[in-house]
Order: sequence, then structure tokens, then C-alpha cells
Amino acid sequence: MKNTGKDYEKLIQRIYQQILDIDGHNIEVQHNVSIPGRIEGIEYQVDVFYEFYIGDIHHRVIIECKDHKEAIKLNVVEAFKTRLNEIGNCTGILIAKSGFQKGAKLFADANGIMLLVGTETNLSLKVILKSIEKLLPDEKVIGQPFWTIMEEKDGKVTGTYCSYGDEGKHIILFDSKLMATEFLNKRGTKGVVRGVSQMHLRGIIAMAKLGMCKLGIMYIFKPGSLYELEPDRIEEAFLVI
Repeated sequence: MKNTGKDYEKLIQRIYQQILDIDGHNIEVQHNVSIPGRIEGIEYQVDVFYEFYIGDIHHRVIIECKDHKEAIKLNVVEAFKTRLNEIGNCTGILIAKSGFQKGAKLFADANGIMLLVGTETNLSLKVILKSIEKLLPDEKVIGQPFWTIMEEKDGKVTGTYCSYGDEGKHIILFDSKLMATEFLNKRGTKGVVRGVSQMHLRGIIAMAKLGMCKLGIMYIFKPGSLYELEPDRIEEAFLVI
């Protein structure tokens, strides 16, 4: 029988690992970890865990995942807070598909516990949006090796990659700035051409792996033809750092 609880935990682990990779951090996100508590000999099971240092300060992040059908109650958040206190020196995040009751939200807010709600798609989006500035190239970025088009409204870039294709879900990667500019002009839509650096390409690939978009490449030698590629293939062929 499929263990949906463990599957949800592994999903959260994968999402956070993708985000830390996007940010360029060399941090491992672990699943199902035993963490020693303040009292010697007592350990606590943690669904998802990662740690890092800023200067001499040790930061630990503990994530508890709830794949429940009903909204999470106050007592669940209280129990999580008790575990955080017993472990010590850690930040707590509680993630649930079903949402949280009012009392649980109030308690979490008062005790510095982050609550996130979501299925795979919208949770991936929420987490990625927390690091979205890492995914948005400005006009100074040179394409390495691609260029793309970003949405523009009222003279301002919205921060959204324009998507096209049969299902309207393809982020197009152009092999030249000229190709991207000509494509934009022919379509007559509002947008701006931006370079895709290796860092931004890593972020776009991560979005595709999470199912948030599809990726297509358009080459200058064959304008108008969109070649859809799996993110793993683009990663293998074009990501060099």
C-alpha cells in the first residue's frame, strides 16, 4: 500500500532541496532524521531537516509535514512547538495539505512557527516565490547560453516568464537575443527580452522539474520551430556550473 505520508514528506524534501540549489547553497536537505534533544539520550524524529552556518552562528530548520484530510488543530501545533523547544536552536515550519484551524494559526504566529498550506503544485510555487528574485534576470544579464521573454504590464516587468506553445505552458529559450526580439515583435505582445544566465537556467530547470512549466528551445537557423526538451536533457546539455 502506498504510504502517502512519507510521499508527502519526500515531496517537501525535494522542493526545499530545489530551492536551496537555486539559491546556490551547498546544503543537503534530509528526510526522516533523528535529532538529539536537550536531555542526553533522548532523540526526536524529524520529517525534513537542513542546517547551515552564517559566520559562527549555527542555523537548523525543522519541517513537519501533515498529509491530513482535515484542517490541522491547535494541539498539533502545540506538540510541534514542544518538540522544537526540546531540540533547541532551531526554526520550525509546519506544512499541511489540509490547512489549519484558527487556533492553530494564532498559536503558530505567536510562537514564530511558519505555516504553509498546499498540494505539490501550489506549494512548489509558494516556496519558489520566496526566492523569486533569484529567478528574475534584469536587463544587464547576458544570455549564457539562452535568451527568453518576460511579461511587461504598464511599462513594468511583472517578474513572470512569458509562456507559449500549444498549451501555453512553454517557457521558450532562444539561442540568440536577435531571435527572441524578432519573435516578440512578430507576436505583437508586450514583453521584454532578457538573458538567461547559468544561475537563471538552473532556476528555470528546477521549475520545470516541479511541473510548473515546460521548456522549449527555438534556434535561429530554424525560426518558428519549437523543440520541447525534458529539463533533465537541458540540464545535461547546457548547464555547466
